[in-house]
Amino acid sequence: MKRTDETLQILFGEEAEKAHKVCPGLREMDFGVFEGKSYEELKEDPAYQEWISGDNEKNLCPGGGSGRQMREEVLEAFDRIVREEPADRIAVVTHGGPIAAIMQALFPEEDRSRYEWQPSYGEGYMLRISLQSKQEHLAESSSEGPAESPQNGFKDMEASYITFPTANRE
Repeated sequence: MKRTDETLQILFGEEAEKAHKVCPGLREMDFGVFEGKSYEELKEDPAYQEWISGDNEKNLCPGGGSGRQMREEVLEAFDRIVREEPADRIAVVTHGGPIAAIMQALFPEEDRSRYEWQPSYGEGYMLRISLQSKQEHLAESSSEGPAESPQNGFKDMEASYITFPTANRE
């Protein structure tokens, strides 16, 4: 979480200390025994080779989680933040995996994998989301049946890719 705290400070300065909330559901995937190791350190590890060459959306990292588990936790947390936060503007500072999971779920028509949505270091997305009223949401849900997409209840969504000008890219 150190990197997210540093990014928060870069973007919002001292005001970030007063206003931010920690949301455990927005954490990166639990990489278990692979946590904190680079590809170079892991590339010869048979357990890593087995995991990385399989379906790591559903396969658990040894001692960790799966991509699916991370995605479900992230989308639940994101939905809760957007619906329950009283502010008109919300900044979510998290890691690339959770950002990509949110973007893939919100924009399925783009037909991009979670990895294709992952932003580069010092970059991210700005979203504009209008929420449906409870009446609009209930009317849509009853006419179309239950939807499992996090888009359920969102309308007028748009995304912009942004680069943070103050990001240290070293």
